[in-house]
Amino acid sequence: MDYGWTAIGTYSCTYVGTLGMIYAAISSGLVGGGDVLYWIESIGLKEYLPHDLSPTSSNLVVSWVATELLEPVRIAFTLAITPTMARWMGVRPKEVLKEAVNIAKTEKKEDKTKQ
Repeated sequence: MDYGWTAIGTYSCTYVGTLGMIYAAISSGLVGGGDVLYWIESIGLKEYLPHDLSPTSSNLVVSWVATELLEPVRIAFTLAITPTMARWMGVRPKEVLKEAVNIAKTEKKEDKTKQ
């Protein structure tokens, strides 16, 4: 289906929301940064993390890496929720709009022939 800007907006909000929630969870201590680092290290990506950052910067870097690792989940979530967001915003795919216009034209012609 063709949702265009609605899909891009939904994905962008999902990305920023995921990054923000992970950063907030690490910064507040809800999730230990060490736990996330262990998770990143266990899949072999620790060598790509910089070692000379401030705690705030390192929390952001770790959050970003965790967000990137969750890419498949974000894409699946975006694909699942985009039609609902489009309906909520009143946006419909082009094919549905064309069909609705054709139905409206047909009904209008039928009304004129009845008069």
